[in-house]
Amino acid sequence: MEILNNPFQFFIMRKKIAIVGLIILMLGIALFIAGFETVERAPTYTTVIHINNNEYTTACFTYHSGDVVVITGVNNDSGLICNSYINNVTQKNIHNYTIIPEKSSPDAFYYDNLKPGGRYVFVEFSSSRPVIGYSISSQSEVSLLSIAVYLSGAGIILGIIGFITAIAGIILKKKPETKFILNKKK
Repeated sequence: MEILNNPFQFFIMRKKIAIVGLIILMLGIALFIAGFETVERAPTYTTVIHINNNEYTTACFTYHSGDVVVITGVNNDSGLICNSYINNVTQKNIHNYTIIPEKSSPDAFYYDNLKPGGRYVFVEFSSSRPVIGYSISSQSEVSLLSIAVYLSGAGIILGIIGFITAIAGIILKKKPETKFILNKKK
């Protein structure tokens, strides 16, 4: 009843809703930025070496036990091979030398099953210079990146909720007072 008696009480309540909305919005933005920056700072190598005609490779790298190798920008005529086979690989026989990835998606291969200490190179055959990115991370770094992706998603959701709450607090209007008329039956 006190809210109805004090006309400024409703304004204060609206203001509090708007402030809570802005706080949630800022928290969402902070979570998104933290997650996004963590993912962006993950070391990704993009150097591609033109071997001949339509053959491109990444720089040779050494696999260490427990590492996860993620290669993006792959196509049908590409694959990870042992460095010792680089001179034998052609576009027609690349599938004979390709190491099968542990996991794959349409645009990425994931390897965590390689021989420790082995030297590897990613080969791609393409009519134009391919855009290949690869990263070599430990299991804990991969877990951290997964958490960062979830943080970014949570930040987006919180940002939307905060925005809607802030707008609701700003445009919320006081309900019109209704007067009840009691009709007496005769």
